[in-house]
Amino acid sequence: MRRLTSYAALGIAGLTAAALTTTPASASARCGAPSGTMWSSDAASGASLDCASDEPAEPDPPASKRQTGGSASKPACVWVPKPDYQPSPGQKADGDGGHWYTKFCSFGEYRTLADFEGEMGTWDAMNTRQSNMLQRAGMETRFFTTPPPAPRRTPEQVIAEVVGNLPYPEAVVAVNPVPAKQVVGVPTWVWLTDANGKFDPKLYNPEPKQIVLEGYALKWQIVPQLTVSPGAAGEEQTCDGAGVPWSATAEDDPNACTVVYQRAGKYVLAANVAWTVRWWLADVPQPDITGPTKTATKALTVLEIQALAR
Repeated sequence: MRRLTSYAALGIAGLTAAALTTTPASASARCGAPSGTMWSSDAASGASLDCASDEPAEPDPPASKRQTGGSASKPACVWVPKPDYQPSPGQKADGDGGHWYTKFCSFGEYRTLADFEGEMGTWDAMNTRQSNMLQRAGMETRFFTTPPPAPRRTPEQVIAEVVGNLPYPEAVVAVNPVPAKQVVGVPTWVWLTDANGKFDPKLYNPEPKQIVLEGYALKWQIVPQLTVSPGAAGEEQTCDGAGVPWSATAEDDPNACTVVYQRAGKYVLAANVAWTVRWWLADVPQPDITGPTKTATKALTVLEIQALAR
């Protein structure tokens, strides 16, 4: 069964299959980092459409093409450069005093142009639902003498850029008893240190940071979770924070992270530090963002102490 693979087959005036090609026309037009690839050749079709929906400076489209009903706010829209658009007779060619752009608006599960193209590739014939979907996608191609304005980034985009530039500490692990003298049945304490082997609470339990960026009041905090894998000797142990350094006075600390070896032998203990970014918008908690995972290992020798009976 033949699928609809072009705009001509869909009967959309002024649009061709080439109108969805994601080749840039102007490097100066972009949605803005971190998803600034909205306008780039390799990533535009897969870029997230989380930009606010600002109308361009050019004249508004006819009322018949405007979206009506539905959500109280318009979906996020972007203008994608279309230098390979085939103009109709009487229309300007791309580069003749300006450039052609195609607008796409995200909606529902279709957050990117590529998502919607995939859906269109499954259509056999046009029906009312699909016609409404095309309208919601805001498909139109327009000639701009200057690049359309980049929409304002959303808070999610701004915090994503912040998160991508945060310095996450490397994982360095310390144990007690010393690595060469672990003992069967005796808890092995595990905690994280800085590069010099010093336990620094501020390094692995940093205070929240606040800043105002692009008009958004943002606050964020990076939070570690320590998972210790003792090797072939036992199950993983998940601990909050960075563990607690062993000391005679810390024996009963509930935040201590320990594992127990039941057999003598040589093992490689692995400590995985999974970072999570908590963030707030105007002091309202937002969904956590998953950060990187850092790993450190420590070779251990576990001894068995024999009791003497008299």
